[in-house]
Amino acid sequence: LYLELPKIEPRNNQEATELWITDAYRQWRLIQYRQQQQLFRKSCCCCRY
Repeated sequence: LYLELPKIEPRNNQEATELWITDAYRQWRLIQYRQQQQLFRKSCCCCRY
């Protein structure tokens, strides 16, 4: 799993860390959500197309 660093140039190190954590968390949540959707579609027979 590869997480991209934010493209914004922050003013200081603490801001950089906070931005990175926020960005990494957002990406992680998105990945979790997609995985849950895939699992849900596989387990639910009425959702199959």
